[in-house]
Amino acid sequence: QQEFLPFFQMGSNVIWDTMPYLAWSARAFSMVKQGVTPPTVAELSYDTPLWNSCLFRNDTQLTYFCPALIRLGITTVGALLEDDSNFDLIAPSWRPIYRDAIQRLTKPACPAVEATDSLPLSVWCQWTSVKMVNHLGLVGAEPPRQPGEVWKAFFDADFPTPHCDTIYQALWKKLPVGERLRSWLPGEVGCPLDGASESILHSVSTCKFLPAAYDTVDKCFPVNGQGEQPRASTIIHSRPLQSLTSPQGILAWSAFIASWTARGMAKRDSSETVSWSGFLTLWIAVVQLWA
Repeated sequence: QQEFLPFFQMGSNVIWDTMPYLAWSARAFSMVKQGVTPPTVAELSYDTPLWNSCLFRNDTQLTYFCPALIRLGITTVGALLEDDSNFDLIAPSWRPIYRDAIQRLTKPACPAVEATDSLPLSVWCQWTSVKMVNHLGLVGAEPPRQPGEVWKAFFDADFPTPHCDTIYQALWKKLPVGERLRSWLPGEVGCPLDGASESILHSVSTCKFLPAAYDTVDKCFPVNGQGEQPRASTIIHSRPLQSLTSPQGILAWSAFIASWTARGMAKRDSSETVSWSGFLTLWIAVVQLWA
Protein backbone atom coordinates (compact mmCIF):
# COMPACT_ATOMS: atom_id res chain seq x y z
CA GLN A 1 0.00 0.00 0.00
CA GLN A 2 2.80 2.43 0.73
CA GLU A 3 3.37 3.21 -2.95
CA PHE A 4 -0.01 4.94 -3.33
CA LEU A 5 -0.50 6.41 0.16
CA PRO A 6 1.02 9.78 -0.87
CA PHE A 7 -1.95 10.26 -3.19
CA PHE A 8 -4.12 11.36 -0.32
CA GLN A 9 -1.44 12.71 2.03
CA MET A 10 -2.25 10.49 4.99
CA GLY A 11 -1.95 12.19 8.37
CA SER A 12 -0.65 10.63 11.56
CA ASN A 13 -4.12 10.66 13.15
CA VAL A 14 -5.99 8.81 10.39
CA ILE A 15 -8.29 6.01 11.54
CA TRP A 16 -7.35 3.13 9.31
CA ASP A 17 -10.65 1.23 9.31
CA THR A 18 -12.93 4.17 8.47
CA MET A 19 -14.63 4.80 5.14
CA PRO A 20 -12.47 7.83 4.19
CA TYR A 21 -9.33 5.72 4.41
CA LEU A 22 -10.81 2.68 2.68
CA ALA A 23 -12.47 4.68 -0.09
CA TRP A 24 -9.42 6.78 -0.85
CA SER A 25 -7.17 3.71 -0.67
CA ALA A 26 -9.24 2.04 -3.38
CA ARG A 27 -9.27 5.18 -5.52
CA ALA A 28 -5.56 5.76 -5.07
CA PHE A 29 -4.75 2.18 -5.97
CA SER A 30 -6.86 2.49 -9.12
CA MET A 31 -5.03 5.66 -10.20
CA VAL A 32 -1.60 4.13 -9.56
CA LYS A 33 -2.51 1.10 -11.66
CA GLN A 34 -3.41 3.48 -14.49
CA GLY A 35 0.02 5.07 -14.26
CA VAL A 36 -1.14 8.35 -12.73
CA THR A 37 1.53 9.93 -10.54
CA PRO A 38 -0.09 11.79 -7.63
CA PRO A 39 1.26 15.27 -6.93
CA THR A 40 2.82 16.25 -3.63
CA VAL A 41 1.97 19.46 -1.86
CA ALA A 42 5.39 20.87 -2.74
CA GLU A 43 4.56 20.48 -6.43
CA LEU A 44 1.27 22.38 -6.22
CA SER A 45 0.98 26.06 -7.09
CA TYR A 46 -1.57 28.84 -6.75
CA ASP A 47 -3.30 27.61 -9.90
CA THR A 48 -4.28 24.46 -7.97
CA PRO A 49 -8.04 23.83 -8.32
CA LEU A 50 -10.08 24.43 -5.19
CA TRP A 51 -11.35 20.84 -5.33
CA ASN A 52 -7.85 19.37 -5.06
CA SER A 53 -8.23 16.36 -2.75
CA CYS A 54 -4.55 16.17 -1.78
CA LEU A 55 -4.45 19.68 -0.34
CA PHE A 56 -7.84 20.45 1.14
CA ARG A 57 -8.40 17.73 3.73
CA ASN A 58 -9.29 17.82 7.41
CA ASP A 59 -7.85 15.79 10.29
CA THR A 60 -10.09 12.80 9.53
CA GLN A 61 -9.09 12.82 5.83
CA LEU A 62 -12.44 14.16 4.58
CA THR A 63 -12.51 16.70 1.74
CA TYR A 64 -14.79 19.62 0.89
CA PHE A 65 -15.24 22.05 -1.99
CA CYS A 66 -17.48 25.10 -2.22
CA PRO A 67 -19.88 25.07 -5.23
CA ALA A 68 -20.68 28.76 -4.65
CA LEU A 69 -17.07 29.69 -5.43
CA ILE A 70 -16.96 27.46 -8.50
CA ARG A 71 -20.11 28.99 -9.96
CA LEU A 72 -18.63 32.46 -9.52
CA GLY A 73 -15.64 31.42 -11.60
CA ILE A 74 -13.35 31.24 -8.54
CA THR A 75 -11.75 27.94 -9.41
CA THR A 76 -8.15 28.19 -8.23
CA VAL A 77 -6.25 29.06 -5.07
CA GLY A 78 -4.96 32.21 -6.78
CA ALA A 79 -8.46 33.40 -7.61
CA LEU A 80 -9.59 32.69 -4.06
CA LEU A 81 -6.81 34.86 -2.63
CA GLU A 82 -7.70 37.86 -4.80
CA ASP A 83 -10.40 38.91 -2.34
CA ASP A 84 -10.39 37.86 1.30
CA SER A 85 -14.19 38.04 1.37
CA ASN A 86 -14.22 34.95 -0.86
CA PHE A 87 -13.48 32.89 2.23
CA ASP A 88 -16.88 33.92 3.64
CA LEU A 89 -18.51 31.62 1.07
CA ILE A 90 -16.69 28.59 2.47
CA ALA A 91 -18.33 26.59 5.25
CA PRO A 92 -17.15 28.07 8.60
CA SER A 93 -15.59 24.83 9.84
CA TRP A 94 -13.49 24.59 6.66
CA ARG A 95 -12.22 28.17 6.42
CA PRO A 96 -9.21 27.64 8.74
CA ILE A 97 -8.42 24.38 6.94
CA TYR A 98 -8.35 26.19 3.60
CA ARG A 99 -6.19 29.01 4.96
CA ASP A 100 -3.73 26.57 6.55
CA ALA A 101 -3.51 24.46 3.39
CA ILE A 102 -2.87 27.49 1.19
CA GLN A 103 0.01 28.59 3.40
CA ARG A 104 1.77 25.33 2.53
CA LEU A 105 1.94 26.30 -1.14
CA THR A 106 5.18 27.84 -2.33
CA LYS A 107 4.68 28.58 -6.03
CA PRO A 108 3.38 31.98 -7.22
CA ALA A 109 -0.17 32.61 -8.30
CA CYS A 110 -1.30 32.23 -11.89
CA PRO A 111 -4.05 34.28 -13.58
CA ALA A 112 -7.51 33.33 -12.44
CA VAL A 113 -9.73 31.28 -14.72
CA GLU A 114 -12.51 33.48 -16.06
CA ALA A 115 -16.08 32.39 -15.61
CA THR A 116 -17.62 30.85 -18.73
CA ASP A 117 -20.76 28.91 -19.52
CA SER A 118 -18.87 25.72 -18.69
CA LEU A 119 -15.48 25.21 -17.11
CA PRO A 120 -12.84 23.49 -19.28
CA LEU A 121 -12.15 19.90 -18.36
CA SER A 122 -8.44 20.66 -18.28
CA VAL A 123 -8.75 22.52 -14.99
CA TRP A 124 -10.13 19.48 -13.22
CA CYS A 125 -8.10 16.71 -11.63
CA GLN A 126 -7.89 13.53 -13.65
CA TRP A 127 -10.01 11.60 -11.14
CA THR A 128 -13.00 13.99 -11.17
CA SER A 129 -16.13 12.64 -12.86
CA VAL A 130 -17.47 14.34 -16.01
CA LYS A 131 -20.94 14.50 -14.43
CA MET A 132 -19.58 16.63 -11.59
CA VAL A 133 -17.71 18.80 -14.10
CA ASN A 134 -20.93 19.55 -15.96
CA HIS A 135 -22.80 20.28 -12.72
CA LEU A 136 -20.28 22.65 -11.17
CA GLY A 137 -19.44 24.25 -14.51
CA LEU A 138 -22.75 26.10 -14.47
CA VAL A 139 -22.14 29.75 -13.70
CA GLY A 140 -25.69 30.28 -12.43
CA ALA A 141 -27.45 28.04 -9.95
CA GLU A 142 -30.08 25.70 -11.32
CA PRO A 143 -33.65 26.96 -10.82
CA PRO A 144 -35.29 25.60 -7.64
CA ARG A 145 -37.77 22.76 -7.99
CA GLN A 146 -40.23 24.78 -5.92
CA PRO A 147 -40.27 28.38 -4.59
CA GLY A 148 -39.26 28.96 -1.00
CA GLU A 149 -42.83 29.64 0.12
CA VAL A 150 -43.84 26.15 -1.06
CA TRP A 151 -41.20 24.49 1.11
CA LYS A 152 -42.25 26.63 4.07
CA ALA A 153 -45.86 25.57 3.57
CA PHE A 154 -44.76 21.95 3.28
CA PHE A 155 -42.93 21.98 6.61
CA ASP A 156 -45.75 23.97 8.26
CA ALA A 157 -48.23 21.31 7.13
CA ASP A 158 -46.39 18.79 9.35
CA PHE A 159 -47.40 15.64 7.50
CA PRO A 160 -46.98 12.40 9.47
CA THR A 161 -43.56 10.79 9.16
CA PRO A 162 -44.65 7.78 7.07
CA HIS A 163 -45.94 10.08 4.32
CA CYS A 164 -43.81 13.21 4.70
CA ASP A 165 -40.93 11.87 2.59
CA THR A 166 -43.21 10.75 -0.26
CA ILE A 167 -44.88 14.16 -0.57
CA TYR A 168 -41.43 15.80 -0.37
CA GLN A 169 -40.25 13.62 -3.27
CA ALA A 170 -43.35 14.51 -5.28
CA LEU A 171 -42.78 18.23 -4.76
CA TRP A 172 -39.07 17.79 -5.52
CA LYS A 173 -40.02 15.81 -8.67
CA LYS A 174 -37.85 12.95 -7.50
CA LEU A 175 -40.38 10.14 -7.16
CA PRO A 176 -38.80 6.81 -8.19
CA VAL A 177 -41.17 6.28 -11.12
CA GLY A 178 -40.56 4.11 -14.15
CA GLU A 179 -39.70 6.91 -16.57
CA ARG A 180 -36.99 8.27 -14.25
CA LEU A 181 -35.51 4.80 -13.71
CA ARG A 182 -35.69 3.77 -17.38
CA SER A 183 -31.91 3.58 -17.82
CA TRP A 184 -31.55 1.33 -14.76
CA LEU A 185 -34.74 -0.73 -15.03
CA PRO A 186 -35.83 -0.62 -18.70
CA GLY A 187 -38.36 -3.38 -18.15
CA GLU A 188 -40.24 -1.56 -15.39
CA VAL A 189 -41.31 1.73 -16.98
CA GLY A 190 -45.00 0.88 -16.75
CA CYS A 191 -47.15 1.77 -13.76
CA PRO A 192 -47.73 -1.30 -11.54
CA LEU A 193 -51.39 -0.34 -11.12
CA ASP A 194 -52.59 0.37 -14.65
CA GLY A 195 -49.63 -0.35 -16.97
CA ALA A 196 -49.44 3.21 -18.31
CA SER A 197 -46.09 4.91 -18.82
CA GLU A 198 -45.18 5.89 -15.27
CA SER A 199 -44.13 9.52 -15.16
CA ILE A 200 -44.35 11.84 -12.17
CA LEU A 201 -47.36 13.55 -13.79
CA HIS A 202 -49.06 10.17 -14.12
CA SER A 203 -48.30 9.23 -10.51
CA VAL A 204 -49.72 12.41 -8.99
CA SER A 205 -52.57 13.13 -11.43
CA THR A 206 -53.87 10.30 -13.61
CA CYS A 207 -52.92 7.00 -11.98
CA LYS A 208 -55.64 4.34 -11.85
CA PHE A 209 -57.68 5.54 -8.87
CA LEU A 210 -56.76 9.21 -8.76
CA PRO A 211 -59.20 10.69 -11.32
CA ALA A 212 -62.18 9.28 -9.40
CA ALA A 213 -60.59 10.22 -6.06
CA TYR A 214 -59.93 13.80 -7.17
CA ASP A 215 -63.46 14.04 -8.55
CA THR A 216 -64.71 13.07 -5.08
CA VAL A 217 -62.52 15.77 -3.53
CA ASP A 218 -63.89 18.34 -5.97
CA LYS A 219 -67.46 17.46 -5.01
CA CYS A 220 -66.55 18.09 -1.37
CA PHE A 221 -65.49 21.64 -2.22
CA PRO A 222 -68.08 23.10 -4.64
CA VAL A 223 -67.63 26.53 -6.16
CA ASN A 224 -68.90 29.34 -3.95
CA GLY A 225 -69.75 32.60 -5.65
CA GLN A 226 -68.24 33.64 -8.93
CA GLY A 227 -65.17 32.11 -10.46
CA GLU A 228 -64.12 28.59 -11.25
CA GLN A 229 -62.76 26.31 -8.54
CA PRO A 230 -59.58 24.60 -9.80
CA ARG A 231 -59.73 20.83 -9.91
CA ALA A 232 -57.81 18.83 -7.33
CA SER A 233 -55.59 17.29 -10.00
CA THR A 234 -54.61 20.77 -11.17
CA ILE A 235 -53.88 21.93 -7.64
CA ILE A 236 -51.65 18.94 -6.90
CA HIS A 237 -49.61 19.22 -10.09
CA SER A 238 -49.62 22.92 -10.98
CA ARG A 239 -50.44 24.83 -7.79
CA PRO A 240 -48.24 23.32 -5.08
CA LEU A 241 -48.63 26.24 -2.66
CA GLN A 242 -52.42 26.01 -2.79
CA SER A 243 -52.22 22.24 -2.43
CA LEU A 244 -50.38 22.63 0.88
CA THR A 245 -52.48 25.46 2.33
CA SER A 246 -56.08 24.50 1.45
CA PRO A 247 -58.34 21.70 2.74
CA GLN A 248 -58.99 20.65 -0.86
CA GLY A 249 -55.28 20.29 -1.53
CA ILE A 250 -54.54 18.42 1.72
CA LEU A 251 -57.34 15.95 1.00
CA ALA A 252 -56.01 15.51 -2.53
CA TRP A 253 -52.53 14.75 -1.13
CA SER A 254 -54.08 12.08 1.09
CA ALA A 255 -55.58 10.46 -2.02
CA PHE A 256 -52.17 10.54 -3.69
CA ILE A 257 -50.59 8.84 -0.66
CA ALA A 258 -53.23 6.10 -0.80
CA SER A 259 -52.57 5.65 -4.53
CA TRP A 260 -48.80 5.53 -4.00
CA THR A 261 -49.30 2.92 -1.25
CA ALA A 262 -51.43 0.81 -3.57
CA ARG A 263 -48.77 1.20 -6.24
CA GLY A 264 -46.15 -0.11 -3.82
CA MET A 265 -48.32 -3.13 -2.98
CA ALA A 266 -48.75 -3.98 -6.66
CA LYS A 267 -45.05 -3.49 -7.38
CA ARG A 268 -44.00 -5.82 -4.56
CA ASP A 269 -46.44 -8.50 -5.70
CA SER A 270 -47.56 -8.35 -9.32
CA SER A 271 -50.25 -10.96 -8.64
CA GLU A 272 -51.93 -8.70 -6.10
CA THR A 273 -54.78 -6.69 -7.59
CA VAL A 274 -55.86 -3.57 -5.73
CA SER A 275 -59.58 -2.89 -6.18
CA TRP A 276 -61.45 0.38 -5.80
CA SER A 277 -62.73 -0.74 -2.41
CA GLY A 278 -59.17 -1.63 -1.43
CA PHE A 279 -58.03 1.84 -2.47
CA LEU A 280 -60.83 3.45 -0.45
CA THR A 281 -59.71 1.45 2.59
CA LEU A 282 -56.19 2.79 2.17
CA TRP A 283 -57.46 6.34 1.64
CA ILE A 284 -59.65 6.29 4.75
CA ALA A 285 -56.71 4.99 6.77
CA VAL A 286 -54.55 7.89 5.57
CA VAL A 287 -57.24 10.46 6.39
CA GLN A 288 -57.71 8.97 9.86
CA LEU A 289 -53.95 9.10 10.47
CA TRP A 290 -53.81 12.75 9.39
CA ALA A 291 -56.88 13.81 11.39
